[in-house]
Amino acid sequence: MQLKLQNSVDAEKVKDYLEGEMPNCTVKTLWISKKTVVVQQGTKMIRVVVKDGVAKIKGEVNTQNPGVAIGMVLGVFAGLIGMLIVWGIVWLVKKKDIKELQAVVYEKLEDGLGLVSEMSHKEAIA
Repeated sequence: MQLKLQNSVDAEKVKDYLEGEMPNCTVKTLWISKKTVVVQQGTKMIRVVVKDGVAKIKGEVNTQNPGVAIGMVLGVFAGLIGMLIVWGIVWLVKKKDIKELQAVVYEKLEDGLGLVSEMSHKEAIA
């Protein structure tokens, strides 16, 4: 999903806005990349990369979640295949929830910050 930035919106502004709009989520900026905002809720994680006038929104499994991390460590002891199996199971179980959180972040940014979608709303959420 991508949103074009209409005005001068940076990652810090996106972070501040999402913190206010999503109190049940952890919202932070990555220390290694100040252009990336991470929204975490349990085993779900959404990355918002604000760069070159575009905000790219991507959902994935939150590997920083203690349950997922322990499962992946146990999977490593079973070998690389075991770790990938654990990650795949978590992804399959949480895929729908990740898409829903991604859609919420998309809608909040589109409505609240006045960002413009490069595609129709239904195409972006699909």
